[in-house]
Amino acid sequence: MQRLLSTVLALSFGLAGAAQAGPRDGEKKEVRDELPHSAEVKWVVYVLEDSPSYAVAKREVKGNKVTWILENKRNLGAEIVFGYQATLLDEDGVKIGTIGIEVEPFLMNMAKGERNRFVLHLPQPEKWKGIRKIVITNGLYNGD
Repeated sequence: MQRLLSTVLALSFGLAGAAQAGPRDGEKKEVRDELPHSAEVKWVVYVLEDSPSYAVAKREVKGNKVTWILENKRNLGAEIVFGYQATLLDEDGVKIGTIGIEVEPFLMNMAKGERNRFVLHLPQPEKWKGIRKIVITNGLYNGD
């Protein structure tokens, strides 16, 4: 009988712990759509996605547009001065072009816990032929 009671208690605690570990009511699970052409193109996005400044709330891909919703992990400072861009490289590492990343709102939300939207408008499908790597950078971080 004591063995049965011990087993029941152990299962109860295990189930209670698993329930607490899951998403709580009102919490949203992080959403990260797959980046375009990821089979042919290497994406280096850690300046935004693995940054000491931001936490990814969402990465959404619609057509030729990638949108990141980033939450400030701390009060922002110099990381916003030079803006962000995507550098497009060919198979030899030669820069094909650079595309600026739009930030909304234009005057960024700077306080810890606030969110900003970063939007990258990608080239049309016919322009992807030579692109093999996309590196997100800003003036302070090389990204490579």
